[in-house]
Amino acid sequence: MLGEKFNDTMAGQLNNTVYLSITLPKEMTEDVGRDNDEYGRFIFTVRNNEDDFNSGGAEYLVHLSKSEKTPLEFKGDVALLSGYFKIYDINGPRQGYMSVNLRSVNID
Repeated sequence: MLGEKFNDTMAGQLNNTVYLSITLPKEMTEDVGRDNDEYGRFIFTVRNNEDDFNSGGAEYLVHLSKSEKTPLEFKGDVALLSGYFKIYDINGPRQGYMSVNLRSVNID
């Protein structure tokens, strides 16, 4: 499954910087389109198996400072997440989902 491959790859990138270019589906776009949570982050999830809600997966918590520009570009009913991110913490699972914490970084 594509989701499981993505989650496994990301889990192997702890303490590394990765480039992401991901189109989020409509339901996730609605979630990230709202204001960031009280910790200054937005969250999206990737299930290991898109067709099985019990398959587990990963919850990606993208932390932004107040001065950072959002790495999201909205086009109609989808959002494109793109940029460089440092994966600095992975923990869990909780209810079958790992939590992957990312921070946006600038690469010159």
